[in-house]
Amino acid sequence: MTAPLSFEADAQARISALECVVTSLLRELTKCDPGLREAVLEEVRRALEAAPPPTPKTEAEQAKVLDLSEILLAP
Repeated sequence: MTAPLSFEADAQARISALECVVTSLLRELTKCDPGLREAVLEEVRRALEAAPPPTPKTEAEQAKVLDLSEILLAP
C-alpha cells in the first residue's frame, strides 16, 4: 500500500493527468484538422489579451502560458 499524497502532490498529480488528457485529445484532433493548432493558439492569445493589464509577474506568467500551449499543441 502506498502512503497518502500531500495536498500539493495530489493537486500536481491531478493537473498532470489533465495535461496528459488534453494534450492527447488536441494531438488527435489536429491530425484530423491541421488548422486546429493555430486556431487554438489564437484563442489562447486572445484570452491572454483580454486579461487585465499585466504586471511584471503576470506578464511572465502569460508568456509561460503561451509557451506551454505551443508545447502542448506541438505535432
